[in-house]
Amino acid sequence: LNQQNDEMEKVQSIKSLENTHFLRTHVLPLYKQVSLTKLLRNYNLDVNSNLRFYVGGSTTNTAGSSAYVDQWKQGFIAYDKVSHEVCNDIPMKIEEENAISYLLDKVNYNSIITLNLNQINKNTVLAYYVYSSSYLINAFPHGFFVISHCDDTSERSLFRNTIFADSWTSYYATCFRLEFFDDEWRIIPMRQYFNTKDEMEYALDLAHLNESMS
Repeated sequence: LNQQNDEMEKVQSIKSLENTHFLRTHVLPLYKQVSLTKLLRNYNLDVNSNLRFYVGGSTTNTAGSSAYVDQWKQGFIAYDKVSHEVCNDIPMKIEEENAISYLLDKVNYNSIITLNLNQINKNTVLAYYVYSSSYLINAFPHGFFVISHCDDTSERSLFRNTIFADSWTSYYATCFRLEFFDDEWRIIPMRQYFNTKDEMEYALDLAHLNESMS
């Protein structure tokens, strides 16, 4: 991270680029877990602030002379690691595409989910998923999710990932889970695709009971 900062300072020392605003966004790995707590501290961001989750992507369907746009949606399924029960009362705010975004980079999103991990019981595992009424593979442009840190009217993009469905008949995809262990919140990738919500929930139930949601 320090090396990246040094390189950024060198670039901005170039006269023609001194007023250019550079954005640094990570791509969440497909397999390797990430310490969210350490990442926020490395960016000197308040770990007690909100996280925002954006989803984008849509499919235009035609029927005769009419057409309609089927937008991707997002959600979380939460499990208690002690009781193994589903948690239905997660304190989170869901906003549609007319919500205000403070990101400096333009994001054509469908909805935003805002949550504060300090309001989440540390025994709770949050599995993030996206879904559509049309096959995910038919999205154009491709679907994506963004994770950002938001503090009042200041917002910084942390991760931005495109989602390429690897199944021809999937409507649902799990992307990652948020889990607290070893005294920190971690983002753990878990990319899987499903035809129905029931299939997805069944797979998550089995993985959670086996304490291996990967």
